[in-house]
Amino acid sequence: MLLLSVLYRLHSINYLVAYLIYSLRWRFSLMNSKWRAKRNRASVALIKPELQIFLNFGMTCSEFYSYVLSDRKLLTAAASGRNITGEGAA
Repeated sequence: MLLLSVLYRLHSINYLVAYLIYSLRWRFSLMNSKWRAKRNRASVALIKPELQIFLNFGMTCSEFYSYVLSDRKLLTAAASGRNITGEGAA
């Protein structure tokens, strides 16, 4: 029984490592696709937010565009350079 428990743990660790490696490869692949030949001179400061938005938002680009256009408060804050956070931010 002890051998079975040890084998299960090793198997679990193996899958975890495989998933982490896959996840890293996927993220680097996305980064390379965003940093294509036309944008060769793009800085890390430009690519990083684009990747963060792509990875963390559950909306497509067109859905996000429609959302931003419909939120006047967000557009006003963006135009003025203010920071806003959350739904009820002032």
